[in-house]
Amino acid sequence: MGRIIIYLLLYLFIIFYDLVPIKKNGYNKLFAFNLITMCVAFIIVVLVGFNLKVPSPANFIEDIVNLFIK
Repeated sequence: MGRIIIYLLLYLFIIFYDLVPIKKNGYNKLFAFNLITMCVAFIIVVLVGFNLKVPSPANFIEDIVNLFIK
């Protein structure tokens, strides 16, 4: 549980110093992309923090790469 609190504080720090200036400068698409990416990453960190099994995206990424190679 302590790791989750540390990660939460780190994410709040990143949001304050990275996402807020992006939003203030009017880069709405970049802001949305960064926010979605950070939310997904935070959810994964919380799931791992609770010792839940998170599926590996390796097979999905491999399938996407094979679509472009073949």
